[in-house]
Amino acid sequence: MMQIIKELTEQITGDSLMMQKLIDVKFTALINPFLTPELRLELDITTTDTGLVKVKNTSYFGDTVALKLNCLYEKTTL
Repeated sequence: MMQIIKELTEQITGDSLMMQKLIDVKFTALINPFLTPELRLELDITTTDTGLVKVKNTSYFGDTVALKLNCLYEKTTL
């Protein structure tokens, strides 16, 4: 799930990213892709004054919260 969030953030920002700091992560429910193939991810993406990308995420299946994540990414060059 953390990789999915990173890749979605890269697509949205158009930047290659590397996680710099994991501020908070809470896995609150197991996701079984055979039973719940659809997820809803709410992403709040902002850029800090220092150029870091801050992501706040809540991931759901149905009405169940499966993951809450706050982290910072730094932009990288390939």
